[in-house]
Amino acid sequence: MTGNNDIVTFGIKKLKKFGYIHVNRANILYDEVYKIFFERILRERLRDNAEEQEKIICLLKRIKLNTSNN
Repeated sequence: MTGNNDIVTFGIKKLKKFGYIHVNRANILYDEVYKIFFERILRERLRDNAEEQEKIICLLKRIKLNTSNN
């Protein structure tokens, strides 16, 4: 089973492949652009990885909370 840190690392690597070279653990859940793309990555991964469902949903909730606080 993958932990939240592994999922975040996966997201950072994918975003860097897309050209977002400044993405990191500190901003992937807070930066407006990064979190939009990370949310898409998480939703795609949610469909493909039932065993990670709880952790992915937790990260999606954190993104939503960060969005509603802005």
